[in-house]
Amino acid sequence: MLKLRIADRLEFTARVSVEMPNDRGGFDRASFTARFEMLPDTEIDAIRRSAQEAGENEDKALMRRALIGWENDLQDAETGEPIAFSDDNRDLLLALLPVRNAVAHAYFASISNGMIRRKN
Repeated sequence: MLKLRIADRLEFTARVSVEMPNDRGGFDRASFTARFEMLPDTEIDAIRRSAQEAGENEDKALMRRALIGWENDLQDAETGEPIAFSDDNRDLLLALLPVRNAVAHAYFASISNGMIRRKN
């Protein structure tokens, strides 16, 4: 039996796997654990419409809202120190297209249990 309180804000974690291009003509694979808020479909639709009207990337706008944190496994490449979650750090991360695509993929795969693909 599924027990829910419909008004509750649902948060979940998902593993984000990223392939970043490297200077050897290949890709470096890495992953981190993201924390998301499951958004109602009405909010997803509203964010998408607003982004379209503003000429912004829909996935970027949506992930700006849905990505609410990450674990300490996201680290600075130079210092090895964990990168703390903040709005500024989130926006810097989402500005990297391979990362943004991987974050969006992880979000949509998680909320659909891998059954549906995100809208393009």
